[in-house]
Amino acid sequence: MKKSTRKSIIITLLGILLISGYTMAQERVSFEAEDGLKVTADLYQIEEDSPYIVLAHLSEHSRGEYKDTAIKLNALGFNCLAVDTRTGKEALGVINETAKKAKKLNLPTDFLSSERDIQAVIDYAYQKSDGRAVLLLGSSFSASLALKIGASNPKVRAVMAFSPGEHFGGKLNLKSTIGAFSKPLFVTSSRKEAPEVTDLISDMESHDKIQFIPYQEGMHGSISLWDYNPNHEEYWTALTQFLTPFTSTIKEETLKPKAMKLNAGIITEKIKETKKFYTEILNFGITFENEFYLLLHTPGKEAQLSFLLPHHPTQKPIFQKPFGEQGMYLTIEVDDVDKLYSELKRKGVAMEIEIRDEPWGDRHFTIVDPNGIGIDIVTYTTPEEQ
Repeated sequence: MKKSTRKSIIITLLGILLISGYTMAQERVSFEAEDGLKVTADLYQIEEDSPYIVLAHLSEHSRGEYKDTAIKLNALGFNCLAVDTRTGKEALGVINETAKKAKKLNLPTDFLSSERDIQAVIDYAYQKSDGRAVLLLGSSFSASLALKIGASNPKVRAVMAFSPGEHFGGKLNLKSTIGAFSKPLFVTSSRKEAPEVTDLISDMESHDKIQFIPYQEGMHGSISLWDYNPNHEEYWTALTQFLTPFTSTIKEETLKPKAMKLNAGIITEKIKETKKFYTEILNFGITFENEFYLLLHTPGKEAQLSFLLPHHPTQKPIFQKPFGEQGMYLTIEVDDVDKLYSELKRKGVAMEIEIRDEPWGDRHFTIVDPNGIGIDIVTYTTPEEQ
């Protein structure tokens, strides 16, 4: 390490240690996992354009594991999302809300099931950061999940794994699963655990992996970053060195023009019928819903569509009057329009326009949603020779 770089890291480290007693404002947020479980997380946001780190906890813990760590990461220039997975109880007085809900609903709470919750918080952070890939930090079993997820999820830019291991018994061999991992990686553990971690990551394709082995014994998981760990400073020095390039890269990216995203909205009394139509007929997913608002996403989450009850007291006059059931259509582009057409015919969906080819290059058919909105489903082809 260059002398100037070491000096900069030490100064930064001193700064974050000095503010460890400072309480950063945090916001509790929630979103749905793939199986419908409501997942709770704490958002520690400093600036909208700052990069995001997703923080996942030890098996018996909650998002409270990161109460102090998230504040220190804020000081390094990162927004943080500390998530409650369905595996855990509490940490530093913070109850694991997601685990409580999962038990109440009789949902599985094993380690691998928690992957759904981490994937959900990654999607949430990715959306909040305007489509920029996020960093993922895991602790013990969630460190293993972070490696598994990071190997294949393009929304994850880099992984920090604290004490990963073969935590899944006969259900999954992690070493073979993560062989294709090719992203930046920071991995650490206690000194005693280090040989097993070295073996775990030995077959990885990544040329940008750092294994930090502490000089002293250290501790298991991300609690090695807690102040009560006698050698927490050496962990922070190594982690800060790994994270520094990501803040400088994001600052360069924020100078570029941002992409513009469109979310169409329809004001309608038929919220229930609309939800049933889009989820059961077109396989849309539910991003968010309450008693007067429904936000849906396409199966691949490329686009969103919202529906709002009319005359709701929370809304301004411009968002009060219902849609008049005419003068609007939606176009959905698919890879195989014939396949989807056959599926919808089998479901008994009425066709407004049967499948056909157009001279300008469309092969399409049209259905109508409960609000009278025409939905043109199309695969674009080469126009016919004139």
